[in-house]
Amino acid sequence: MCEGWASAGVAVLADFGGEDIYRAESLCQGGATFGIAILLDTQPTSAKTSGTDSYMAKRMSQGLGLTKGFGALIDCTGSDTYRSSDRTRDSKETEVAHLNFSQGCGVGMKPCKDWTGADGGIGVLVDLKGNDFYLGDVVSQGASCWCALGVLFDAQGDDVYLGREASQGTGMHLSVASLIDWKGNDRYSTSADNSQGSGFDWSTGYLFDGEGDDVYRSNRLVQGAGSHVSVGILADISGSDIYSALGNAQGFGAASTLRNTASLGVLFDSEGNDSYLVEQGKEKNTVRSEYGVLIDR
Repeated sequence: MCEGWASAGVAVLADFGGEDIYRAESLCQGGATFGIAILLDTQPTSAKTSGTDSYMAKRMSQGLGLTKGFGALIDCTGSDTYRSSDRTRDSKETEVAHLNFSQGCGVGMKPCKDWTGADGGIGVLVDLKGNDFYLGDVVSQGASCWCALGVLFDAQGDDVYLGREASQGTGMHLSVASLIDWKGNDRYSTSADNSQGSGFDWSTGYLFDGEGDDVYRSNRLVQGAGSHVSVGILADISGSDIYSALGNAQGFGAASTLRNTASLGVLFDSEGNDSYLVEQGKEKNTVRSEYGVLIDR
């Protein structure tokens, strides 16, 4: 509960120069519940340093909006590193996957037998300049879960995004999420399902990349995929790109008809000499691709 964290209040941490290191555990670095929190790192144009900063936390950090909260991390200059990784086990993959809730993430609390639930907040991470590195895990990098909004916006630079399930522009359970990278040769990689412009359970997920030669690598129901009455969109405007997924009907603009209701998955690539690679895995494809659209101009 530090480095720009608000609980039923307002918190601001502002740094106006230098190359800085931020390190904390959780509930930190621009996060809030029932309040507003901002972590701002910038420096004047006359500064002699590059403004390269390092943000390190375990979970629930770096632009997080919990219940009724608005949390933002804004970095204006420098080639920065964002790391959020821990050993908090995920119920579905207890050996390898770790819940994260970081890097432009909005999160609420789902209802259960003895709990009516609580709507989430708004989490935003904004980086305006530099070649940046993002490392997250389950639910991170422009992600949202349960009546929430998560946004990661990177304006320019050759960036690397490493995540896992439900990351990189993925909305789940009545929520909206977006990862927007405006310019640069970028690398997106996740090692599990529902990522890179994916919507799940009455939600919308959006990944937008403006310029540059980009590489997208992920698993199933990714790269513009809608599932369980949802919309998933991946839009790449220019550059020669590489798309790699496990199972062609579950990536590259795919939708599932689970719950006997349509979803929409769209992969739109405007220009460039692009490659689409399908990696054959051990599991068979079990998702029917209806209302899945791939447009390459």
